[in-house]
Amino acid sequence: TLFPYTPLFRSITDLEAGGAPLIVKELACGLDRGLFCNGRLSFDVSVACLGSDGPIAKQLRESSIRVYCFGAKNCRDWKVSVQLGQLIGRLRPDILHCHLMHANVVGRVVGRIMGVGRIVTSIHTAEGGKRWHLIAENLTCRLSDSTVCVSESVRKHVREKSHIPAERLCVINNGVDYDRFSQASSYEPEELGIPSVWCKDKTKLIFVGRCDPVKSIDKLIFSIAQLSRQHDVGLLIVGDGPERGPLEKLSDNLGVADRCVFMGMRNDVERILKFADIMVMPSRWEGLSVSAMEAMASGVPLVANRVPGLIDLIEDKRTGLLVEAGDSLALNEAIEKLITEPAYAKQLAYNAQKHVHEFFTLKSMVEHHGQLYRKLSLGERY
Repeated sequence: TLFPYTPLFRSITDLEAGGAPLIVKELACGLDRGLFCNGRLSFDVSVACLGSDGPIAKQLRESSIRVYCFGAKNCRDWKVSVQLGQLIGRLRPDILHCHLMHANVVGRVVGRIMGVGRIVTSIHTAEGGKRWHLIAENLTCRLSDSTVCVSESVRKHVREKSHIPAERLCVINNGVDYDRFSQASSYEPEELGIPSVWCKDKTKLIFVGRCDPVKSIDKLIFSIAQLSRQHDVGLLIVGDGPERGPLEKLSDNLGVADRCVFMGMRNDVERILKFADIMVMPSRWEGLSVSAMEAMASGVPLVANRVPGLIDLIEDKRTGLLVEAGDSLALNEAIEKLITEPAYAKQLAYNAQKHVHEFFTLKSMVEHHGQLYRKLSLGERY
């Protein structure tokens, strides 16, 4: 059977480096593209960003994906609705897939006005901070044919908090390029610009993600200050964001600036993960953490908070260690256990790597989205 060439249009709030933009990039690049593909839908993919251009936009263009950025400053900038409508009118997509709250709301409304055949939206986080986001999702969810939740925790969260009908929700887990992370080679200290004496005997903790209050990186810096009294530890922080300056000041105030290396945004996370010893994720909530999956695929043992988006990935004491959010003592004890029991840490990392390979691969994520688009194109529910 030959399925038609299907114009697919993706809309997202921003294309800054982060979990959701990376997922959009992987989906756009991973779907079959070409006039026809035997037995499967084939797609002509375009991506629109309601915000300004970002690093992910550049990567998409390098993969020959058309990208349009509207430059919205915030969610109150409704001129993007007109711009999105004009672009949809010009491209005439068969499927519109929106990601993140602002794009979901605008895309549902504008997509219906412009007569798009099928509209899909994705919710990427079990957010606990802005109730109006949940209300906006509820008020507009019936304008889309399906809403994808990136984890079971997110599905449960939006059912309970947004009251989106269960029949409108489906779960498609995020995934990572397992081979890229499992087969990467580690950097040497001098390649990272870190003095070799810093790395010789230190246990290297790592955090990968946006420097944002929801990530609770400050708690991790406090842990470094406390753990350093008994252990030679250092912290690599890979990522950027509004909290980077205050976090750098905090590390200086606590006397651990020499133990905390702020690396900024990087495109070589797989090699930095191989260089690290322990990944720590003290987030208040997640959707389905791409950074945690990358660490697991890399074979790095993981300590994380017992919160939505991390409990979907990590089984406590089998594929990582989970602690209650806000319990600084438990966080320190879990990190210390992996420092002092390297064989146990290695076993957790081995189990985690197998778990990601079995359940959270990029290939599986792309295939499940392809199945969703096929069913919607045939008028079926996923």
